[in-house]
Amino acid sequence: MASNFADLCVPIDENNVPLFEKTLANLKEFGFHAAAVTHRLELLQTKQTPIPPCPDKSTVAKWAKQSGLTLYTRLTVSLTENSQLHALAQEAVRAYDILAVEPTTEKLFYRTCASLEADIISFDFTQRLLFFLKTPQVRQAIRRGMSFEILYSPMILDAAARRNTLTAAMELIEASKGKNVVLSSGSRGPMDVRGPYDVMNLGLLFGLKEAMAKETVSVNCRAVIRRAVARRETSKGVTSMRRVDELAAGEEWVMKKLKDDDEDSDIGTLEKGDCGQDKGIDEKKNDSDSENSGDESIAKKPRVS
Repeated sequence: MASNFADLCVPIDENNVPLFEKTLANLKEFGFHAAAVTHRLELLQTKQTPIPPCPDKSTVAKWAKQSGLTLYTRLTVSLTENSQLHALAQEAVRAYDILAVEPTTEKLFYRTCASLEADIISFDFTQRLLFFLKTPQVRQAIRRGMSFEILYSPMILDAAARRNTLTAAMELIEASKGKNVVLSSGSRGPMDVRGPYDVMNLGLLFGLKEAMAKETVSVNCRAVIRRAVARRETSKGVTSMRRVDELAAGEEWVMKKLKDDDEDSDIGTLEKGDCGQDKGIDEKKNDSDSENSGDESIAKKPRVS
């Protein structure tokens, strides 16, 4: 339903699970219906970093029952160089429901928008971005179905992070025209989360219109879930093309099928043209032609003196 609200970034601290459970309880009390249990991974340049294991399904089901929320699992990967991209192809990554990436350089941002298979592009707004969010790259990612995320909890904790978030968020809204933007908490404690309508007001502050601000915690979140399901359940495919004269003896039905489809299409077009307003226009045209021909005969008749 359109009124279902979601927070797609609720980080979990394995050393303080009760605090995480309180955060989920607050989200439910504030009016949220879904949340994403988030693990964050910072890949090291010196050695291969192990992917944190996805929370067990039974554990997630327990948290969902306690909180009354629909829960998803999410992995956020911070990228600092191109050599780290191969880590995203590991089977441990596919175990998560949602995959978010956090590019830290301009080249990685361009590559993420152009070809990387992920669901969310997020940023660390506690620090000033080292590159501009240019419109062509942002819209390229949007055309591919990816979403951009703005975390609001850093704004509550630090004045510098508040300035950085405001500046970058307005730049992102301008580049994306407000499309495919998700507002999430990124909160590690129950005191840092806000209700969905408070989050919408933040969207207005960033430059979103009222309808788009509501979509950042509802419609756009569902779009992220749909894309994530398609990414995990759809394998890569290959398209094969052959010439007509290369078809095997038993494959003549392909051309017959195409020919029949073309004929059906032509018939449909003709039937549409034969009925309704078009037919009436043709009749009026014929009547007009008849009248014109009668006028011409009268004009040609010699005058009697």
